[in-house]
Amino acid sequence: MSHLVSESDDGIYDAMNKGLRLATGDVVGLLNADDVFAHDRVLTQVQLALQPENVDGCYADLVYVDRKSGDDLLRYWRSNEYDKGSARYGWMPPHPTIYLKKSSLGRIGRYRTTSRFGVLRATF
Repeated sequence: MSHLVSESDDGIYDAMNKGLRLATGDVVGLLNADDVFAHDRVLTQVQLALQPENVDGCYADLVYVDRKSGDDLLRYWRSNEYDKGSARYGWMPPHPTIYLKKSSLGRIGRYRTTSRFGVLRATF
């Protein structure tokens, strides 16, 4: 089932929070209009990563490529093993790589709309 909302918002993180509130699936991820998956197995890998009961979410590498060519590498954000408490210091993986169990969103929170970088209000 899809649901389209077209209305004004207070920026990208406010729009993402609206999407999080409307999400009905067991797992929530945000893929921007100009983002693409690196390969066709990404969602299968997300599903496998989130199978353990004690896992609330996962994140991965993010490859930034030139918009025009779609191939030229501009930047590579390499994920590392999660360091508990690092979010308190402003660390946040790029939102297109984050997938969270919907059941954990109440504890993890929403994106800060007052922050330039939209850090999740996490207390992990």
